[in-house]
Amino acid sequence: LKDSIIVVSGVTDTLAQGDYLSKGTGISISQNYGDTWTYFAQPMDSIPVNDVYLYTDWYEQIIKQLAVTVAINNVAYDVTVSGDYIYTANWAGGIRRMKFRNNIPIIEGEEFSWEILPLPQDGSYELNCDEILPDYYTLDPNDPVNGGNHNHKGFAVEAQGDSIIWVGTANGINKGNIHENNCVSWTHYTSANYDISGNWVIGFAIQEFSNSSIPRIWAI
Repeated sequence: LKDSIIVVSGVTDTLAQGDYLSKGTGISISQNYGDTWTYFAQPMDSIPVNDVYLYTDWYEQIIKQLAVTVAINNVAYDVTVSGDYIYTANWAGGIRRMKFRNNIPIIEGEEFSWEILPLPQDGSYELNCDEILPDYYTLDPNDPVNGGNHNHKGFAVEAQGDSIIWVGTANGINKGNIHENNCVSWTHYTSANYDISGNWVIGFAIQEFSNSSIPRIWAI
């Protein structure tokens, strides 16, 4: 909830490969306190032509990312609003955002694009907006034993105003500084390099103080 904007996400269980698994059912947005709603399908990637990876333009850099083409294990566990964007934390679907105000009138059935945000890899403590090299970086939410990164599994996202975004993953806390051009640079905090009690972070709260401009960040 922000101003008149309300964002909710859905999840269901589905039978797949002989087991019941979580499946994202999409995201709904109201811009008038809940009087009317617009529904968007769960954010997913297009199917690559010859590979399992997509190569995405991220502010004049090429991001190599594993294509997440199904809604199973792709669940928007958390949402937030910052600036002109809705941000979602989608487990295997990573952290994504959609521009929704100013230049986009929301119309039922209209196609909108969800932009994926690259996060630091498990062993990296920062990821600057202009320093991503496709030969050394892959956005992959698989387990590390399968070549992926726990830090690419998004479970929580919280906006601190319109210039900072906090992301919780299965590998700690990520503080994103949003630049004027809306590109994001990250600092990655884990129990190995900072005194946090665990690396699986599923929620945030921001505590403001009347006598200080510096808030306290609570992580679950």
